[in-house]
Amino acid sequence: MAEYHLHAKTQSRGAGKGAGGHARYILRQGPYSKRTVEVVDGATVQRVEESRSSEVLYAESDHLPAWAQTPADYWDAADQYERANGTVYREIEFALPKELSDNENIELARSFAEELAAVPDGATPYTLAIHRSEKKPILLHCHLMLSDKVNDGIGRDAALWFRRAANPGKDQARGGAPKTQTRISQDWLAETVRPLWARLANDALAHAEVDARIDHRTLEARRMEQEALAAQAKSKQNEIAAWDHARAADALDRPPEPKKGRVLTHAGPEKAPGRAAMVVDFEAAKGMRAQAAKAWRLAEAVADRDGQAVERAQAVLSAARARQALRDPFDKMRIRERWRKRQQTRVDRVLDAAALAETRNGFRAGPADSNPADSKVLGAAASPSGPSWADYRERVLTEAYGADVGQALGRWVRVERDLGSRTLGRAPSLHIHNKVMDITDYGDRLVALQAASSPGGKAQEIEAMLKIAGAKGWKALTVTGTEDFQMRAGAAALAAGFTLTDGDLAARITVRQAADAEAQRAKDLEAAPVLAEWMRAHPKQAQAQRLTDGKLPWACPAGLDRAALQHPALWDAAEAWTVGRYGEKAAWQALSKDPDPLKAQAAAAGREAAYNAWAQGGLTLKIGKDAPEGPGIVWTLSGAVTRESVERTAGWVLDRRKRAGVDHGVTVTFGGDVSLTKKVLVLEHLLRQSVSLDMSALEKAGDRHALDQARERLNTHEPDGRPQAWYVRDLEQKEAQRQRDEAAWIRADRVKKLDALALHLERHGSEDAGRHFQEAGFEVNEKGKYAYPDPDLPGVRAAWDALATAKRKETEEDLQKRAESVGYRLESGQWSPEQRNADPEHQRLVQEIQDAPSLKGLANTAYKQGMDRARQERELQREQDRKGLLKVAKGLGVRAEKVGSNAGKQTEIQREFVELVQRGAGLGVDEKALSKSLQGGREAYRQEKALSRSQGMRL
Repeated sequence: MAEYHLHAKTQSRGAGKGAGGHARYILRQGPYSKRTVEVVDGATVQRVEESRSSEVLYAESDHLPAWAQTPADYWDAADQYERANGTVYREIEFALPKELSDNENIELARSFAEELAAVPDGATPYTLAIHRSEKKPILLHCHLMLSDKVNDGIGRDAALWFRRAANPGKDQARGGAPKTQTRISQDWLAETVRPLWARLANDALAHAEVDARIDHRTLEARRMEQEALAAQAKSKQNEIAAWDHARAADALDRPPEPKKGRVLTHAGPEKAPGRAAMVVDFEAAKGMRAQAAKAWRLAEAVADRDGQAVERAQAVLSAARARQALRDPFDKMRIRERWRKRQQTRVDRVLDAAALAETRNGFRAGPADSNPADSKVLGAAASPSGPSWADYRERVLTEAYGADVGQALGRWVRVERDLGSRTLGRAPSLHIHNKVMDITDYGDRLVALQAASSPGGKAQEIEAMLKIAGAKGWKALTVTGTEDFQMRAGAAALAAGFTLTDGDLAARITVRQAADAEAQRAKDLEAAPVLAEWMRAHPKQAQAQRLTDGKLPWACPAGLDRAALQHPALWDAAEAWTVGRYGEKAAWQALSKDPDPLKAQAAAAGREAAYNAWAQGGLTLKIGKDAPEGPGIVWTLSGAVTRESVERTAGWVLDRRKRAGVDHGVTVTFGGDVSLTKKVLVLEHLLRQSVSLDMSALEKAGDRHALDQARERLNTHEPDGRPQAWYVRDLEQKEAQRQRDEAAWIRADRVKKLDALALHLERHGSEDAGRHFQEAGFEVNEKGKYAYPDPDLPGVRAAWDALATAKRKETEEDLQKRAESVGYRLESGQWSPEQRNADPEHQRLVQEIQDAPSLKGLANTAYKQGMDRARQERELQREQDRKGLLKVAKGLGVRAEKVGSNAGKQTEIQREFVELVQRGAGLGVDEKALSKSLQGGREAYRQEKALSRSQGMRL
């Protein structure tokens, strides 16, 4: 027996044990990815860290929500958001069979996890990790963490996944993920988990052709079963089997292993006053059970012995009574009368049997072959190795029917000849019978007595009768008996090449065969998907089952029996269904035209199942060229988009939606060549056909406006596209209002542009005025003049006034600038009065003043401003020259102090000072100021020199 170990536990948030930490533990991540070990090297002991990743053979997580990027994210969220008393995870730890390979154990663990995670409305998220034992690498065990929530496909964030919102309303996403109805308990383990694991593990062991199996039941249950089998074998007087079962029961008679943390080592009176001892002596209990079994066996032996004695006493009493009856006197006449009546009863019974044979189940030769030809005796020699009774039977049957019948029936039936009796009115016959058949051959008819007692008849009996009829040379048969027997025997006779004298019976058989064939075809068609999926999941078992004609007892899909697997047409239908479900288009289309209707229907059913499976993933309708792909099954409408084509396609979509039993909306995608009008047309007719649309997909693709227009057209247009009368009137009123609004908008826009033009001219002048006038709406006629389309607007006059004001302002600024320049040149000495009067610019300025006398005051003011600016600049330059002269005088003082008593240099410095005095007279600087600046230079030099000497002394 393979190793069996499975136990489960659950952890709640209130227990303080985190799911995230446990997930990292089984996956050997985070703090559990390494461990510290001691390495002894002589007298040195070192503590080193080593990786634990090799302990994990395989890890997998499935059915996690979209927000969980890793398993740790999901289990950490369970710790954070699950309610205070909620279950954060449930774990099942189980041992994997060491008889299987690693890949087989991985597939077995994944199948077990998927079975437990599957629920009616979705699947529960899970994480599994297979660990390899360090000491014995061949041993594997698996940790399976199951969530308490169900992934139903609705998008939620982490908080709403584990907790229900305060006011969820009708939004399912705010109601929290649904909880699974399964609760961990002893009943759940005993009735669901342990039997499921035993079934899957044993199927995997059988598939791997391994004899070992596991048994999930308790030792007590298995021991009671062995004891019951031992008692049953003993009642049938099979001492060897009884002894084997008893020994197996004794092997299972041992105490269960105590659970960890619950071992009670001592509970004597001295430590628990007033409480009885709780230590169980299992060896004593086993001895008591052995004594009880021995006493039971002794009691049975005594009962058997007493029963045999009673039987012997009853036999002796019966013999004594028989001998006593023989001693009684009797009358010889009475004896003769009894023998005569007995003989007459026997004759009547034979006559009644001959008359009854006319209506019993059986065959009789038809009119054309009522006198069969004499049988040819082949004289087959008896097998020297066979028993004499077998040789006799085969010889008799061979003499009567030929070697084929003799060899086929000789070893399996009893044969009795009856030569008949003219006195008793019996015809010669041959009686052939065994446990399943009882046939009597009266020469012109074959009578089946066993079939008479079994209204349905026996297939072996009908086959033997047809074999005998063929050996007798019969071609046409008359079938009598019950209706069911006539139908079955007649069908077998027709299949064997005989003809029936009863044409009505032949017609009924043909009708029933057609109905049976149709019913069998329907049954095979219904069973084909089950067998096909099982063949894909278990290819080796399916191949073995098919090679053995469906007779393997351990390889059978759930929902089918081996009788159905023994029908070859079912396997062909399953293959055709697989091609239709998973094959290419050309392959299933070729099968759909197969002459065998079962294959054609199975291929069509497989394709129907494929369409329904694709529809579960979504329904997509593509309109136009290069339309984006969508989820699930796709319909493409690439031709002319008309009301008829859209309604026809909508009918296909609704039909598939109904067949697949889905309720999600249809995703509609449009290509780049589809205009807004066509989009509205398609969506309108889809809505008219009550097609549920995927609104989120339309909004994401930017087609929400088209959808809104389509919904409006449902109330404003007829199904053929004509607008309703009220809608036409409403459109006319809206158009008139639109034109009024447009005129008002144009007028307001013109006023706004004219105001902007006037403001621009006021701020920036008349530069590039022509372009700005045209942008404001002015048009240039053929004469090059500007005109406005609506001259009555008040902004037109304001624009012209602003232009005139801007031009006058520019003229005044130019005139002021030129007049100031003339005054500046004249005052600064650049011009003489004669040069000024001869300058063309000055002459043009005078002419402009004469043409516009109002500008004369402005020109005179600017002229004076130019002269004032020249005087200010001249005075500023003299001040700078005076400061420079004083600075030079100070420099002479520094030089005079440096040269000291050098007479030559002092003389030169005196001469330079005289020159400075002469220059200063022209600038308004007197000799006293220059001398003061000279003395200041001398004093500055002396202070600098004294400071240098004092710093040198300190150093």
